[in-house]
Amino acid sequence: MNRKINRPLSIQILLLGIVPLFAVSLALGGAFYFTMQSQINADLKKEISLNMQSLNKEVYILFSPSIEVTKNSATIAQYVNEPKELTKTLSEFLSNNKQAYDIYYATVIPRNQKNGYFCSADGWIPDPDWNPLERGWYTAAVTNPEQTVFTDPYIYAETK
Repeated sequence: MNRKINRPLSIQILLLGIVPLFAVSLALGGAFYFTMQSQINADLKKEISLNMQSLNKEVYILFSPSIEVTKNSATIAQYVNEPKELTKTLSEFLSNNKQAYDIYYATVIPRNQKNGYFCSADGWIPDPDWNPLERGWYTAAVTNPEQTVFTDPYIYAETK
């Protein structure tokens, strides 16, 4: 049994005009939203990239004296093969470079094996079980040869 609902003509015209208009408005609004969202994301990525470039330049300027100390220390270590002499030389170099707290040098060979050694410019001698090969600064340096590397902050073994 089909019953036909009789609506007044004005309501039928109104429904036929409003429903498609609402559907088109909803579709256009959704398209506008997603387009604007994509544009906003693209603008944010561009702005973040520019800010990061600026911050990287500022960080480089801030750390460039330390980077130079690191590069010069590495050059010194290439030409001084005796651990005591290297420690003395690095100590003198450190005393003339106030922006550095300490300068470390460690061989690839562990310090408790023949021809392996560790030098600290401030003369620190670590505990026998301390292994520079397990320190973040050492592994970062080995995996990034010829580059100055930065590590996350860590507890300085000398202060324990």
